[in-house]
Amino acid sequence: MVQLLSINSFAQDSYIVSVTDVKSRKVQIKAQLFPNNDTIQMSPFGANHLKDGWANFVTHIGAKNKLKQEISIQSIGGGAYVFSPYKKGEEIYLDYTINLIHDKGKWPFGYKEAAYVRENMMVLTGNAIFITRLDMNSATVNFILPKRYLITNAWKEVGINKFKVHNPTELVWTVMTIGEYNFTDIITGGTKIKLVYSNSLSRKKKMISSIITSAVKEYENIYMGKPVNSSTQSKKFVCVVNVDSGYVGGGAVFTNSISIMLNKSPSLEHKANTRSWHHILIHEIGHLWNGQSLKTEQQNEWFVEGFTDYMAYKVEYKLKLFDTTEWIAMLKLKQEEYNKAYKGISIKKAGNDKAGNYDLIYSGGLLFAQLIDRQIQINTENKKNINDFLQLLYSEFALSYKLYVLNDIIVAFKNTCLCETNNIFEYLVTSKKIELP
Repeated sequence: MVQLLSINSFAQDSYIVSVTDVKSRKVQIKAQLFPNNDTIQMSPFGANHLKDGWANFVTHIGAKNKLKQEISIQSIGGGAYVFSPYKKGEEIYLDYTINLIHDKGKWPFGYKEAAYVRENMMVLTGNAIFITRLDMNSATVNFILPKRYLITNAWKEVGINKFKVHNPTELVWTVMTIGEYNFTDIITGGTKIKLVYSNSLSRKKKMISSIITSAVKEYENIYMGKPVNSSTQSKKFVCVVNVDSGYVGGGAVFTNSISIMLNKSPSLEHKANTRSWHHILIHEIGHLWNGQSLKTEQQNEWFVEGFTDYMAYKVEYKLKLFDTTEWIAMLKLKQEEYNKAYKGISIKKAGNDKAGNYDLIYSGGLLFAQLIDRQIQINTENKKNINDFLQLLYSEFALSYKLYVLNDIIVAFKNTCLCETNNIFEYLVTSKKIELP
């Protein structure tokens, strides 16, 4: 086996995805791939708790060569496969089935980030179904479905139920829906989001759409711009929302797409709570800017998650979803969560184990964002705040498709605050404990 490095720029991979009945939980995949070596694989991320990774759900896999003659294909663990004989420059044909029972098991961040079935709606990530090559630079995906079924994803549409992607990340790091469900288009300023939800949430469409619309308007004002896509990506975003009373509630952002699972149907509430339905929605929508548009070159979970959480609460407060008393109580609770989770390590180092250091990253990052916001306001006599800091990062990095590093954050803060940064940024590089004044 050889490492996947070279790029075949002349051949385009193709997939045919067939679903005949959502409730059967079977997805049939046929693929034509042009590998540059003898190894193909599913995504190496997201299913590391399983011995065979995403391949744990693959059945009846077969491979053929250019002449449509059967060739050997063997799993080598971690979602990777090796086939033989291998002939350089020749395509192979795959045929396999995905047994979509991901929601029957446990996942580190919930099955919403893998695949599940809700009513007559199949929600699946690209991770869950595609075997690919890491050097793929173009592929088409064609869906064969019953006439009554819909297909929704964030890819560029190039035909009826046919789409194009430009790299492996775009192929696997996405969420899509297949089946019978509801959707509505939300267009606010320069942002277009297709909201997808199961039939049981139909009566809550107006409430959910209103929150998303208002949140997008606020974020466009905060960053002074819309979410940024690469030149090859579709300009649309997809947000999938469902409910599972047995789940704590949460969301995940993929390339141009969001998967959200609430633990109860939306209702009127005025609480500043991490698990409230409107906070989950507004937090995940915020990642279209911090995480999707602003992308980091290194691990900065404290900023991606902690600052996004802080800004989500600020948006909720601006939208009068809770009052000042709730705001103060929220900050007190975050300090308590951080204190309880504190292990003598910095919030930056905590990001090396996101699952194990959840409250250090989210609550600690939020507290640090509050300190940053307060320091900027004090030093500029309330002429500037954290919004100006984020606008600076957005204009310099998101709009120019550049990745940022920690020092870029420090420079942006210094230029916004017009102050020295040594004391406040000690929280990131030392074990100094964060305490709100």
